[in-house]
Formats: sequence, C-alpha cells, structure tokens
Amino acid sequence: MRKVILTLMLTGSQLALGGQDELLQSQTEQNFPLKPLSLGIQVKPGAPRQFRVSLQFIEVSHTALTEMLASHEKNGQTLHDKAMALTKSGQGKLIESCMLVSRIGQRASIESVLEVIYPTEYEPPVLSMHVPFTAEQRKHPALRNYHSFEPRNTGVTFEVEVTTSPNGLIQLRLAPEIVTQVRMENWMEHVDQWGDASMRMPIFDCLRFTSSITLKPGKFEFTCALSPKMNGQGPVVQRKILVFVRADLLPSPW
Repeated sequence: MRKVILTLMLTGSQLALGGQDELLQSQTEQNFPLKPLSLGIQVKPGAPRQFRVSLQFIEVSHTALTEMLASHEKNGQTLHDKAMALTKSGQGKLIESCMLVSRIGQRASIESVLEVIYPTEYEPPVLSMHVPFTAEQRKHPALRNYHSFEPRNTGVTFEVEVTTSPNGLIQLRLAPEIVTQVRMENWMEHVDQWGDASMRMPIFDCLRFTSSITLKPGKFEFTCALSPKMNGQGPVVQRKILVFVRADLLPSPW
C-alpha cells in the first residue's frame, strides 16, 4: 500500500498564533536587528521579514571532492561554483534541490515523500482443523498472517529555522533528509505449486544531517559531504554528495 504525500508546514518556534505571531516578530526584530545596507535590500519598518532558503545536493566523484578541499578554498560560493561547473561538464550531477520561504524566527518544513508500508512481523500459519489438510500442509508459509506493519517515508524532507545576528549575518538550523528504497531483500524464499510465499523486506538508503551554521545572505555555503550507498558500494566510496545552502532576504510584501 503506497500513497504520495506532499505537505508544507510552518510552525512558530513559540507556537505563535494570531496576534502572538506579530509579537514574536517584534521581539525578534529587537533582539536581532538586520542591517539593510549589508543585505542589499531595504526592509520597511514593521514589515514581516521573510527568507528564501535554498538547498542543493550535488554528486561528484571522490577524487573531485579531494581536489576541491586540497585547494584550501574557504569560500562556500566558490566551491559551489566549482561543483556546478562539474555538473555542466558531465563530471557531476545535481541530485536534488529544495526551496522554501519562512518568516524570521519561525520553523518551516517541507515534505515530498512516497509512503511505503511493509509488514515487519508474521504470525505462524493458522488453519482451521476442520479443513481437510494434513499437518504439514497447515504449516505452509502461504498461510501465515501479517501481524505488524511499518510505514517509511521515501523522498525528501527539509526542516529549517531562520534567525539573524546583529552584524547582519543569517543563522540557520537545518535538518534535511533523502530516503530512497533501493531494493527488496529476500529473507526467506518459498515458491511451489501454490505460488510465491517468500518473505521480503525493503532496503532503504538514507542521506541526512543536522547542523547550525552562520552564513552571508545571498551566498552559498558548503555544509557537508555525504557518502551514498545506493549502488552497493563497499568500504571504498567512489561518489560523494555535496550539500550547499543559501538564504536570501526577500523584499517587503508591501
């Protein structure tokens, strides 16, 4: 049983609702004033401050990542430009891009997932004694019952919280995750004249991290490097996934 779920949730960090939302905005502005000149955007007094947060997953070879880090380049935007150049030349691949808009001081999350439900527990085969089957036939695996199920979201989830510092920098708390169903693992195989009664379980590949970073508005920052296992890679990893994040202050909506 599968279903596709696409949700976007915005939750106040202090459960701000109605008039309390404006109070949270006012308190945040007092504690973390922005410098409009440093951001390059004029924000009207009292206007809600909104940020667009972008996240990119770029796959490159392990060798390419080693060369990028060996150059001792510390500018995240420069590293992002190098990674994008590899994608344009065919030496890299853009795996995923996420984007959402959130008000300052609030937590926002987005989910684009396919829910996979699979059985995790089985009861022994049960059959009424009145059915004219032999004792051996009553133990047939096809007669077992599914006792418990487990749902697992496959796809992309991204949660972020945006605040600002007095010097005009942006502070992000982010927790992205990419889950992919790789294959079905055969735990017990049984095929006979009655059909296929094999027991199979899904195998998932998961890429996730949590971090708190400070970055300049309008500039990409190199956040982390992940090691994918989808292709059955062993101890030697041939590919790396680079994660870049960027936050932009949006103009006032009025």
